[in-house]
Amino acid sequence: MTKSSFLQRLPSQYLLPLLMLAALSSGSIFVLLFVVTGAQDQQEAARESAALRTALDTNVAMVRRDLQDYAKWNDAVVHISRHFDANWIDDNVTAYLGKAQGYDHVFVIGPDSRTVYAFSHGRRSTVDAGRELGPSFVRSATAVRAIDPEGKPIISGFTRAGDKLYLFSVGAIVPLTDKVSLPPGGEYLLAIAQQVDSAFLAQLRAEHHLPRLGLA
Repeated sequence: MTKSSFLQRLPSQYLLPLLMLAALSSGSIFVLLFVVTGAQDQQEAARESAALRTALDTNVAMVRRDLQDYAKWNDAVVHISRHFDANWIDDNVTAYLGKAQGYDHVFVIGPDSRTVYAFSHGRRSTVDAGRELGPSFVRSATAVRAIDPEGKPIISGFTRAGDKLYLFSVGAIVPLTDKVSLPPGGEYLLAIAQQVDSAFLAQLRAEHHLPRLGLA
């Protein structure tokens, strides 16, 4: 029996309810597909958000780790805080942080908050740390000076200056052991920064499976 002959034989009082039931069933299927698709999108968005937080936290921890051994170092106190030697910084700090590790900027900031040493994009420069890295960095540098030198006076995070975003770490140059003491007059700070650019984002996308990651 064909569908049309079945409908013709069906009593008229049943025809309308049957058609309504069929329409409701079809609509329910479309609603279910919409809900399932929406739930999958939400799950994917939650996964990407969690992955991004992990990626950012990992990078902040890495830049902090790269800096801390150079900031809390007896030799750095001797050759920067006590007897400032830019050539020593070139050979013993920038050679690793600026060249081997590839940070865009390496700065030394004096007790008066002036930038006394700058290495930018592969060479010595006259770039001012605060002007280059922005207000958030300046606040972090100020906050570092209030941290007990015997603890871990380092702050790491992200900062924006104009249309540039940076990952940075700034720490007080303090002794590792009691064989060396800080001179009077305030602490010098050591800072490193990496611009969050297309190459940086491409690495995050690849390492953490974030194909839609971009910078707005």
